[in-house]
Amino acid sequence: MIDLEQRLQFDVMDDRRANSGGVQLSRGAVLLLALLAGFLLLASVRLVAHNLSAGIDEVAHIGAAAWLDATGSNELNLEHPPLTKRMAGAAMHYGGVAPELDVNGEPPDQWDLGRALLVQDGVVHRGRLDAARLPFSFLALLGAAAVFGWALSLFGRNAALFALFLYALSPTIHAHGALVLTDLALGSFAVTAMALIWVARGRRSMPLAIAGGMAMAAAVFSKYTGLMLVPLVLLLLLLEPVTIPSQRRVESLLANLRIAAAAALGFVLAFAAIAAVNGGLGEYLQGVTMLGHNHRAVWQYFAMGEFSQTGFLSYFPLTIGLKSTPVELGAWALALVAVASAGRGLRASAASPVALVNMAWVLAFPLAYLAALMLQAPNIGHRYTVPVYPFLFVGAAAAMHLKLAPSWRAATGVLLVLAQGMVAWRSLPDPLAYFNGFAGCNGARAALCLDDSNVD
Repeated sequence: MIDLEQRLQFDVMDDRRANSGGVQLSRGAVLLLALLAGFLLLASVRLVAHNLSAGIDEVAHIGAAAWLDATGSNELNLEHPPLTKRMAGAAMHYGGVAPELDVNGEPPDQWDLGRALLVQDGVVHRGRLDAARLPFSFLALLGAAAVFGWALSLFGRNAALFALFLYALSPTIHAHGALVLTDLALGSFAVTAMALIWVARGRRSMPLAIAGGMAMAAAVFSKYTGLMLVPLVLLLLLLEPVTIPSQRRVESLLANLRIAAAAALGFVLAFAAIAAVNGGLGEYLQGVTMLGHNHRAVWQYFAMGEFSQTGFLSYFPLTIGLKSTPVELGAWALALVAVASAGRGLRASAASPVALVNMAWVLAFPLAYLAALMLQAPNIGHRYTVPVYPFLFVGAAAAMHLKLAPSWRAATGVLLVLAQGMVAWRSLPDPLAYFNGFAGCNGARAALCLDDSNVD
């Protein structure tokens, strides 16, 4: 049996990771269960996509997506990168529901165009809305694959299945995998990029590093705040050699520099390819300068019955606390206990720096992103935190290494997954409005706790 202390010490991909100890599932059983989780995720997000009316921001995004598909320009919605709009536009185009647009003359307003496309003669164009949302269901699946693969590498089969089912049954993922927005796209591409580059530096694999760089380019073309991935990945690669014995530092640094160069190559190639068909580098850089330009100084922010002109420092942690399921919050707490327990055993170990590096790769992006939100983002919705969720689910896999008897640990995992499934079922078909009920925030009373896109 391999415990968490040993797992966190593994410096490279290793078949030992597949064995978590205790009740072991065969590879075939793991594959079938992973496919079941994927099916439940896809079915849920498609159900939500077909039932929810268009969100406010979706109106602008879909209008801009249709214009981008027709003209190749992101000019209507420069404040957001073009990739998610390109996906929505392509889905409408190849789904046979793309509108006929007059692209000559003055460009239309994105909101007016979106309303005209989605509502005709007082009736919602359901086929167009469903088509535009379809790619985001598959982005949710991409995130699921990355969560499963990374958790499998770090924590073994049973723990990876636990993380995957928590992700696949999360109301947060169901809601945002069904909407034409940028947040889940960033989360899915970011966790894919970090997982691939983490594996690449362990295996010294240039192809995986290139693929990770490409995923990172997709992330920065999904949401401008994805640009923070670039310095974070470089910093992790450069600092890792400092944590190992001095006689191996130069060798490790050179190896990581080769991984960084391969990732940079993938990033540049994918960035250039995406930019070439989405308005070019000039439009992208112009968009970066517009980051946050549509945030109004006159906005009043609201949380827990209080209004503020400047916002609340605790707003985004609060939304995570109120809109994550009790199972998710419990799993993250158990994971912290498991890691803390392992940390006591690692403190005097020569491999403890490796353990710190492995955990840093999982936690660096969500911590940095959440800090940036707390300091800069407008307090208008839990959806801003969605990019951190895939990383938190990877970390939740550590909960399956609590120092319990193997049978108790397996039973705990199964019960938590079943409870998550019950919560997911009850949140359908509108998981966007889900609250966990803490602090009395549930049902109609939820609007007294948080407003805006937290509710509808």
